[in-house]
Amino acid sequence: MTLRQNLTALAGRWGLAEGEADPETLAWRLAEQGEAAELAQLLEEAALTGSREERALAREYEAALDEALGLDPLGEWQDEAFCNCGEEAQGEVFDGWDF
Repeated sequence: MTLRQNLTALAGRWGLAEGEADPETLAWRLAEQGEAAELAQLLEEAALTGSREERALAREYEAALDEALGLDPLGEWQDEAFCNCGEEAQGEVFDGWDF
């Protein structure tokens, strides 16, 4: 089976129509249900052995899955940095990073 066929079948098992198998919808549904491992495995296999088109498609789904799982550490760090810099610019005392 191709990656697209596997993704469509996976979406069908989770009650999504074929048109709802887009990266964001499928990734969020699986992440919410705690079932993202199967999707991650499909994407890893496609990244390693798939055609150029399948590797590109896998990257789209990987990005959506990372976002759905909250795996964007750079974005979070940047948000925090901008927040603290803004406080300093307003004359507030910077008391360290809020973790």
